[in-house]
Amino acid sequence: MTKNVSENFLVFILYVILFILEWFFINLFQNLEIAIAASLIYLPHGLRVIATILRGSKILPGLFLGHFMTGYYMQLSDGLVTNTDLIATLFTSLGGMLSAYIAIFILKYFKNYSGSITLNNILIIALISSVINSLASNITYYVMYQSWDAYVQFLLFIIGDLIGAIVLFYFLKFTYGIIKDNINNI
Repeated sequence: MTKNVSENFLVFILYVILFILEWFFINLFQNLEIAIAASLIYLPHGLRVIATILRGSKILPGLFLGHFMTGYYMQLSDGLVTNTDLIATLFTSLGGMLSAYIAIFILKYFKNYSGSITLNNILIIALISSVINSLASNITYYVMYQSWDAYVQFLLFIIGDLIGAIVLFYFLKFTYGIIKDNINNI
């Protein structure tokens, strides 16, 4: 029980850190003329995929809290938060939290899942989960706000989620390689 709590807390903290990197640094170079609900490099999606591969459903609370807190922050940055904003954040957080888990479930159903962290698995799970996350988020935003440009946002969610997962995968692989080399040299 304590291990699950500490793992979920770690995932929550990592989610927030990756969101901060994306929100305050990566988005500065994005310069899109559309709503900023989607990023072209969404690093937290990579965490969703990798954490879900590693820990399955045990890690979902940490992913939910990370998504909810960062989503709530995005709503606050736009001004006062209404009940509609809170409900939209709740539903998009549920969709984001479950997207990688559902993608893995689909792959297991078709017996096309090895459970290992390879670029192939990351790409397949990231693609399926980005479509699920994009659908869930855009349907929520469209229902809640009625004026949502769902077509453009749908594609941006998918692109940002995929690129974020790839960037995080290679960052972790590179970091692991450096650590492994330094340990071997001791």
